[in-house]
Amino acid sequence: MPLGPRRQLVVGLVLIGVFLACLPLSASFLASGPNSPVGVLSFQSVPPSTPGAPTIALSVENVGSHPIVQLSAYVDRWSQNQISFRYVTEELPLVPGASTAAQATLTGWNFTCGATYPIAFDGEYSGGEGFSVVLNAAISCITVAALGGGSIPTEI
Repeated sequence: MPLGPRRQLVVGLVLIGVFLACLPLSASFLASGPNSPVGVLSFQSVPPSTPGAPTIALSVENVGSHPIVQLSAYVDRWSQNQISFRYVTEELPLVPGASTAAQATLTGWNFTCGATYPIAFDGEYSGGEGFSVVLNAAISCITVAALGGGSIPTEI
């Protein structure tokens, strides 16, 4: 039975809360680079995951020295599957040392829990200069058991 809009919102908020509760309290990066303005804090599937259209949650930190005003990520660089960090804007820049998270459903993409994938980041600093960087990060899977149910497969 499909969920109504209000119930979808509640389920989404609960899943975001579970995701945020899993974030580390100190910056322990899954991926970062010497010249990278961002570091990956968390790269996870969000249950329930649908084969060929998983929902992915990605958390990053500004590890550079300049505020970031636009940020997008692509797990598959050649697809249209963009993870947009919509709360990183001119009005609300991601300042050095701050972190943010976003999630998106990636159509036509499959993954294996624990495997490492390249994540391409495109962004813009507050001065208008753009940047692009690719970082490799291992995807972790939140199991339904952690949410009080059964488990999900390790290959999606």
